[in-house]
Amino acid sequence: MPAASRYKEVREQAKNIILGEFLSSLCCMKKIALDHTYIDYWHRRGYCCVGVRVWPGYCRAIASDPEQGPEDLSEFGEIQRLPVNSEICKRRVPHQIAQPTIEEEIIWHMMAAPNSELLPILTGRKSFRDALGSASEESMAASAKY
Repeated sequence: MPAASRYKEVREQAKNIILGEFLSSLCCMKKIALDHTYIDYWHRRGYCCVGVRVWPGYCRAIASDPEQGPEDLSEFGEIQRLPVNSEICKRRVPHQIAQPTIEEEIIWHMMAAPNSELLPILTGRKSFRDALGSASEESMAASAKY
C-alpha cells in the first residue's frame, strides 16, 4: 500500500476513534418539568448544555449559557412541529455553531445516545405521555426531574 494511502487510512481511523471517544463522553440526560408540560433531552457540549425540549406536538432546540448549568436552559431557533421526518438523523455530522438548531441537536443526541427515546417521540412512534412515564432510558447516563 502506498504511503499516502496508508496515511489517509490511519488518519481516518484516528478521526473515528476521537469522534467515538468524544461521543461516549457526552452525558445525555432526560429532565421532566415539574408540571409535566415538557421534557428536556440534553447533553454537555464544550462548556454548554445543549439539547431538545419536547412538548406534546412540537419541539425546540435548547442551550445554556457557558456559566450556567442545565437548570438554566433557554430555547433557540424555530419551533418544529411533530412528528418530524426520521430522515433528519441521516444528515451529516453538524459542526459546532454559536446557537443550536433543532436538527443539529437531534443528530448530536442520537449519535451520543442511539437507543434514546427521543427519536421515537419526535417521529410519533412513542407518545409524549409514555415518555413522561418512563423514568430513565437504557442509553442515558442518568435521569433527573426538576
